[in-house]
Amino acid sequence: MRKRKGAFIWGVLISTISALPSGRWWDGGPVVIWQVWWAPPDFSLLGRLELVGAAGMMRLPVIIVLVFSSFFDSYSTCVGVGEAGDLVDEHGEPVAVRESLTCHAIAVTRSGIVGASPATAYIESSTGVRAGGRTGLTAVVAWLLFLPVLFLSPLVALVPPIATAPLLVLAGVFMLKPLIYVRWERFDEAVPFFVAMIIMPLSQSITQGAIWGLLSWTAIKAAGGRFRQISWIVIVLDLMAVFLLANMETFKH
Repeated sequence: MRKRKGAFIWGVLISTISALPSGRWWDGGPVVIWQVWWAPPDFSLLGRLELVGAAGMMRLPVIIVLVFSSFFDSYSTCVGVGEAGDLVDEHGEPVAVRESLTCHAIAVTRSGIVGASPATAYIESSTGVRAGGRTGLTAVVAWLLFLPVLFLSPLVALVPPIATAPLLVLAGVFMLKPLIYVRWERFDEAVPFFVAMIIMPLSQSITQGAIWGLLSWTAIKAAGGRFRQISWIVIVLDLMAVFLLANMETFKH
């Protein structure tokens, strides 16, 4: 509220320090779990990606599901973070979205090669944007700060979820800005927007919200006879969305 520099990180630090002597939480478990200061990183998955085995036809549905899920997560995050940081053009579209998605694709691919989880942008990045991060230098600094964490992961475990939860609340607040652009009197815009907005938190998946928002948008446009507004790209995305839903159980297993 006072626009102080580093307010987010100071809040996390103060909350963490306050939680250290607080005993136990309501579920009976400790608020802070800590045993040692440092631990060697696990490189057992480094270079273990098996491209030949993954290229079989039996793996194709899983690959498509992963690509589709990663695309929607990445694009939705770019839109949300762009809105949170006012990084949009005169038409309200996120700037440099092509470059952002290309960077996402390269990072996710390299993550698989080194055996790590997907290195991509998350909606929590909106808090960093609001704190002043506007260029790629922000990501470089974050990368440098993460390097020592490879060896200090037990120390990071000192930060309890209750210390970072407020940042998630703020991320949700930042994402509400697009609500002012929705023409709520038009069902063909309001209903798909509401469907996507409500399914994301209920399913805990950006992908699910984007899928059902897209499918409902297409269905309402078709029901209203506005077929010319349904481009072939939207039809392709609809088919991919249906394929993803049909193979969701395969993806889980």
